[in-house]
Amino acid sequence: SIRVVDNGCGMDTEDAKKCFLRHATSKIKSEEDLEFINTLGFRGEALSSIASVSDIEINTFKDKGIYMELKGGEIINESVGDERKGTTIEVKDLFYNTPARLKFLKSLNTELANIVNLVEKLSLSNIDISFSLYNDDKLILKTTGNNDLLKTIFEVYGSNISKNMVHINGSNDDYEISGYVSNINVYKSNRKDMITFVNGRIIKNVFINRIIKDAYHTFLADNKYPITIINIEVDATLIDVNIHPTKQDINITKKDNLEDLLF
Repeated sequence: SIRVVDNGCGMDTEDAKKCFLRHATSKIKSEEDLEFINTLGFRGEALSSIASVSDIEINTFKDKGIYMELKGGEIINESVGDERKGTTIEVKDLFYNTPARLKFLKSLNTELANIVNLVEKLSLSNIDISFSLYNDDKLILKTTGNNDLLKTIFEVYGSNISKNMVHINGSNDDYEISGYVSNINVYKSNRKDMITFVNGRIIKNVFINRIIKDAYHTFLADNKYPITIINIEVDATLIDVNIHPTKQDINITKKDNLEDLLF
């Protein structure tokens, strides 16, 4: 299961039902908003898509507590919920009704490794949120969410990595960069831990990775890679997040300015 809990304003009955409809939770208010996307999602399809291939429970409280169960996107049970402030959504039995998706899932170990990798990146990009990841009741990862990036790096990677990280910080007219990069005492045999966030979005970008690797070229062998957790803040009009289906890559304008600053 995946369980997300917040302590926000909650939803009334109408919105709780509506949030599972396609595009109901879209962040787009006008056509012009497509040029200024600062959210990770914006089409309003994610919750609807997840609901259609899973069992979902929602518990939310605004003026009163509301509890609903959905199966395959349809409400099968509705009752009075608890009065805990905010909303809890739990997703279970994912892909139970879509065997075509299920058969493309790899081994348990491979899928678990992918999940761990994603949750680690999410925790590093949201250092004000506490994450807990369990597998078969065993705690794999826990972060405190105390808004300290180096502490989160320690919680994800351990002391040997965190004590060998160097703080970076800089800005120019177009970009602000901050984060941590490893010194030459620790490195990896692949690019998996060259982690970059742009406006909070996890990305894999060949151009950015090349700049980082070039900066280490006299210190690390060609087949060795640094550990980097780098946050890049930029005006949304200078990037395009709509070039890849997974939203894991972006187009960047004013590349020269970014390259000079990052290097």
